[in-house]
Amino acid sequence: MRILIFSLFAVCLAARLCAASETLSVDLDEAYQIALANSDVLKIAESDVKMAGEGRRQAHRQRGVTVQLSHESSRTNYYYERENIGTFGNQLTASYPIYTGGRISSGIAMAEAEISSKRAILERTKQDLRMTVAEAYFTVLGAENLAHLSRESVERIRSHVANVSVQFENGRIGKSDMLRSEVELADTEQQMITAGSNYEIALKSLNKAMGIPIDTRLEVKGNLPYIKYGHTLDECLTHAMSRHMDLESARFLIEKARAGVESAKSERRPVASLNLTEDLYSTKHWPGFDAKEFKIAVDMEYTLIDSGTSASKIEAALEQQKQAEVNYDSVADTIIFDVTTAFMQMVAAEKRIITTSSAVVKARDVYEIEVARYEEGVGMNIDVIDAENALNQANSNNTQALCDYNMAQARLENSMGGAIEPITTDK
Repeated sequence: MRILIFSLFAVCLAARLCAASETLSVDLDEAYQIALANSDVLKIAESDVKMAGEGRRQAHRQRGVTVQLSHESSRTNYYYERENIGTFGNQLTASYPIYTGGRISSGIAMAEAEISSKRAILERTKQDLRMTVAEAYFTVLGAENLAHLSRESVERIRSHVANVSVQFENGRIGKSDMLRSEVELADTEQQMITAGSNYEIALKSLNKAMGIPIDTRLEVKGNLPYIKYGHTLDECLTHAMSRHMDLESARFLIEKARAGVESAKSERRPVASLNLTEDLYSTKHWPGFDAKEFKIAVDMEYTLIDSGTSASKIEAALEQQKQAEVNYDSVADTIIFDVTTAFMQMVAAEKRIITTSSAVVKARDVYEIEVARYEEGVGMNIDVIDAENALNQANSNNTQALCDYNMAQARLENSMGGAIEPITTDK
C-alpha cells in the first residue's frame, strides 16, 4: 500500500514539474483573457451581481400571492368542572396585496438600481483587471529590453577591454587604463545581473496578474510600440463622462437612494390586502377536520401614531440621497483628474521618445568615433568609457520612455472607462 501511495505521489510530482517546465506564450490580449478566467476579484464581483439578481426577484415577488398554513393542537384543563377539552385547529390563508402605499414599487426600484450598480462595478472590475495586466505586460517588455541592452553594453566593454589589453601589452598605455577598463566591465556586468533579475521579477509579476502559478515559464510576445494617439484631451474627457462605469455605478446609487426615500414615505400610508381564509377545527379528533369555516376579507392597516419613527426614517433616507449625489460629483471630479493626468503623462512620454531616439543615434555615433580614435592611438580610454556610458544611458532612456508611453496609454484607457480605439501591440 505504501509503495502504491509513493508511486502515485511520484507521478503527480513529475506531472507538476513537467507542467511547470512548459513555456506559456502570451501577448497582451491573451494575458488578459487568462486573467479573466482566473481572477478571484472578478469572481466576487460576478457573485455580487447574482446576489443582486436574487434580491430583484424577491422584490418583484412581493406583488404575488402568499399562502400560509398553520396548525395548533391544545388541551385545556377546567379544574372546577373536572374536565379536559382538546382543541385541534388548522388555518389556510391566501393573501394578496391590493395597496401598499408604494412599499413594493419602491423596493423593486431599489433592487433594480442595486443590480444595475453591481453590473457597472463588474465591468469596472474587468477594466481594472486589464489595467493591472497591461502594466505588468509592459513592465516585462521594458525589463526585457533593458536586460538586452545591458548584455550589449557588457559585450562592448569586453571588446574594449580586449583592445586595451593589446595596447597595454604593446606598451602604448599605462596599467591604470587597463585596470580602469576592467573596473568598468565589472560595473557593467553588475548592471546586467540586476537587469536580468528585474526581468525575472517582472515575469513573476505578470504571472500573478494573470492568476497563474508564479513559477510558470512565460514567453511574452510583442514589443514596446510607439503608436501616436489620435484623440485630444477634450475628446477623452467627453468619452469618459459618457462611458465610465464608476460614474454609472454612482448614478444608480442615486436612483437607489431616491427609491429609499419613497420607501420611507410609504410607511406613512395605509396598507390593504385581500385575504381568503379557511379554518378547519375539531374538539375531538386530530388533526381537526370535523368542521370548517371560509372567510373572504379585505384588511387595511394604518398607523396613526408612530412617535416620529417614520419621519426619522425619511430624514435618514434624504441624507443618504444627498450622500449619493455628493459621491457622484466626487467620482466625476476624480475621473476628470485621472484622464487629464494620464493624458499629460502620455504626451510627456511621447516627447521623451522623440528626444531619446535622437540621442541614441548621436550617442552611437560618438561611441563609434571614440572607439576608432582609441584604436588608432589618438584617443583616450576614459573617452571610450564615457561614450559607452552615454550610449547605454541613451538606450535605457529611450526604452523607459517607450514603456512609460504605453503604460500611460493603458492608464488613459482605464481612466476613460474604455478606449476610443483599442490599444494594440506589434507581434
